[in-house]
Amino acid sequence: MAIGVVKAWIEDKGFGFLTEDDGPDVFVHAKSLPDGLKQLDPGVRVQFEKKQTPRGVQALDVKLVTDWEDDVTLEVLTEAEFLTELRVILPPLREVHKQALLDNARGHGWVD
Repeated sequence: MAIGVVKAWIEDKGFGFLTEDDGPDVFVHAKSLPDGLKQLDPGVRVQFEKKQTPRGVQALDVKLVTDWEDDVTLEVLTEAEFLTELRVILPPLREVHKQALLDNARGHGWVD
């Protein structure tokens, strides 16, 4: 599958063009979009199959690409949880280095 960005969409005509990450622009028709989606907004990342037609390369089976940040959930640790994580993750460090790391974390709001 190829990955690219929507370059342009002509709503009243029902088609547009994608700029492939590692290639040329590709034609895309509304019938190649997922069910319920009738248009693409410029700048949206998409994944698609390509097919060579007599008129050029056409995108098929277009899927929207979600950014990994959309799937990330942040967990805020209490000071006790943070200290426990440090003790598990950083056991080979000398105590003086652990204390320096904690002091630095306190100065940046990681530990109150």
